[in-house]
Amino acid sequence: NCAALVTESVDRLARLKRVVAEGDFTLEIQAVANVANRSTWFFQALPRYPNDLGPSESVAEYAQQVGLAEDLALKTLDKSIAALDSLRAKVGKGLSISVTLPLASLASTEYFAGMEVRLRKVAHLRSKLVLEFAGRVPGDKEAAVNDAVQGLRRAGHVVCLSDFGVGSGSFDNLRTIEVNAVRVGIHTVARAVSNPRRRAFLKALASFCHDLGVEMIGDGVDDERTSQFLAACGVHFGQGTAFGPRRPIEGVIQALKRKATNLVSETRRVLSPEAG
Repeated sequence: NCAALVTESVDRLARLKRVVAEGDFTLEIQAVANVANRSTWFFQALPRYPNDLGPSESVAEYAQQVGLAEDLALKTLDKSIAALDSLRAKVGKGLSISVTLPLASLASTEYFAGMEVRLRKVAHLRSKLVLEFAGRVPGDKEAAVNDAVQGLRRAGHVVCLSDFGVGSGSFDNLRTIEVNAVRVGIHTVARAVSNPRRRAFLKALASFCHDLGVEMIGDGVDDERTSQFLAACGVHFGQGTAFGPRRPIEGVIQALKRKATNLVSETRRVLSPEAG
């Protein structure tokens, strides 16, 4: 049994290394929308790894454990830039996409240099590439991380802190790192919906963010009730199936094209002489 476990572990690590080296995974995207008018702010890029590696969340955690998180993040950034190019070329120049990267890695000179090399090559896309950063930062790295974040913002990127909650760690991140937006996780939203005390904390956090000029995104918006709840709490943006499912990029492109075609057809119908 022990030998089998060792073999399984070695095989999984080798498989992950191949996935990272070859970019052997796909991206799906899902809209982040205004909860009041349902207009799309940007699309979040969500990696889908080969089934034999397990769920995306466990793959990201495993990559962190074995020292491949930064390599995986850079490969995801490459794919997200390509996805943004495809969306803009086939649908419209106004579309934006986000990619989630490890926050603490911004303190790594080597990692940040690799990221900047990629971003400088697509300088014309910076304002349309939202950078979301997940995780916590050690206290001695906060200043370096904030300097990196401010450089990215000055270059034109919208920067968002992911996995945000009502705990002290989240407030510490927001106190030391200046960003454009924060993302509140699905569990935080769900607890606030069902618990008046949690709801009060969420409303207070939304008010705090508003005073700082920081937008808030609520995850897990799978019905109109949750969308209205977030609006009542002062949260302006949400993500979930209420605004559309996560889909492969080509599927989203086709859906957006159909929507644009239908809008043109309806406009022509309304403006035609026969309509009067």
